[in-house]
Amino acid sequence: MKRIVVIIDEGIVSKVYSEDPDVKVEVIDIDNDKIGYDEAHAIYEELNKDTKLETVDYDVTVPGEEDEEQ
Repeated sequence: MKRIVVIIDEGIVSKVYSEDPDVKVEVIDIDNDKIGYDEAHAIYEELNKDTKLETVDYDVTVPGEEDEEQ
């Protein structure tokens, strides 16, 4: 399993680290203040239809707080 680490600082992606330099990382920020439920739902639906993509497990780490696993 290859590893990708995305650093989000104050809500902004500041750095991406990857064990595979040929991977393309896309981050989609769904901001409920900017788009509605229907638009957000459409984004998920579009990604779910993409047969080249699959959901994967991930860990969330918040320094200074207990680690949360997703």
